[in-house]
Amino acid sequence: MSTALRPSSRDAAIEAAFGHSIQDLHRKQAIAPASPALQRMLEVRSFLTAVESHLDEVRNRIHIATAPGKEPVAEALAVDLQWLTAATRTRDQYRQAIDQLLRVMPASSARTQLARPTAAPAPARPAATAQAGPPVRRMR
Repeated sequence: MSTALRPSSRDAAIEAAFGHSIQDLHRKQAIAPASPALQRMLEVRSFLTAVESHLDEVRNRIHIATAPGKEPVAEALAVDLQWLTAATRTRDQYRQAIDQLLRVMPASSARTQLARPTAAPAPARPAATAQAGPPVRRMR
């Protein structure tokens, strides 16, 4: 299953911040270049969904290995526990990255806008002449 289709633990926060479902956000990105904030968010979200999927697989493997009536193999269990610890740390880091992105993103109206190239560059400002007045002093 594609990471775009898998749910993640931060989907509700992402949907609330962007005002659209995850599927709608992916559709918008597929149609036209999305805003940098949306691109970054969807990229980090895809990493999070992959890690959470692997975390589920390892947890299931540990549950099966430690089920009643089963004798767990110590070496295999030790490796799975190391992997579980590493995957949990990684998941937490991706969650923090998403939370950080949500905190520093521009206002919601700018988040959902698609990046659109302009048809022509903005007109250049006229060059300043000596008669234009005194120079403007900048505050430091």
